[in-house]
Amino acid sequence: LAEKVLPPPEKAVKIISAKEKQDGGKTYYQFEFTAQNARYTRHSLVSAAINNGKYYIFVTSANERRWNIMGDRLKKVADSFKLV
Repeated sequence: LAEKVLPPPEKAVKIISAKEKQDGGKTYYQFEFTAQNARYTRHSLVSAAINNGKYYIFVTSANERRWNIMGDRLKKVADSFKLV
């Protein structure tokens, strides 16, 4: 997903972390990655879950300069992703 779907094909992708967690009987997958091209680096967080045969995904991102300012807040937002 991080290498083939979310970033444009010309970007070099580096996966920083990937984890799985259980919450309310549901499994959530979270990963963090950067996608870099010649001009800038984009930092992204993804939360995903499957429920009733459907795939749900939440993505938040910022350029690397903004990430240094907003990264902790964006992590809290990504962690708040829940299926109801």
